[in-house]
Amino acid sequence: MNRTDKLARIQNIVKETDLHEILLELLPKLGYQDVTLTHERGNNPEMGKDIVASKLDEIENKKEWTAFVVKKGDVRGTSGGTKEINAQLDECFEFAWHSITKGKNIKISKVKVVTSGIYKAGAIAKILEDGFYNNPNISMWSSTELVEFIDKCYPRYWLKGNKTYKHYIEVFQNKNKEDDFAKTLGISNVKIQKIIDNALKPK
Repeated sequence: MNRTDKLARIQNIVKETDLHEILLELLPKLGYQDVTLTHERGNNPEMGKDIVASKLDEIENKKEWTAFVVKKGDVRGTSGGTKEINAQLDECFEFAWHSITKGKNIKISKVKVVTSGIYKAGAIAKILEDGFYNNPNISMWSSTELVEFIDKCYPRYWLKGNKTYKHYIEVFQNKNKEDDFAKTLGISNVKIQKIIDNALKPK
């Protein structure tokens, strides 16, 4: 699959919940832990936060929490297109996250606005025109960044088939890297995929 096809696949996502699913799979590959969807399908996000995840600050040996504001489609530079995002950014920083499993009063240190489309002309400038938002703790991910991150850390995503199928492909390929006997036999990634295809038909 070439880059154009990959961008089209992300940009053609139909439902915001589909983008949630991608992030729930991708973020652990990017080193995030405690990756949590803050709300059930159809309900409102937790004070602006669609997904919350942590990374360990190795210097201070404590978790740093990031909120992800997730949007489907292009973000336009109109007041209506950016007003909701600014409101969610406010809520992410102002209101702590409360989780039954992760704990209460979790303060958000960083926010990433993730869209399956692109940021239209003026959209980022409009979001960041207020000095409060124009800081390194806020960043924007578009379909371009998502493709780059997937290519680098989760290339199995581009395979056809469900998560179980992709998982078996990854397990076989990782095992192949460690297995001298497999290397001796010359079992390539393509052959591994054929083995999986014969054992597990993708849905």
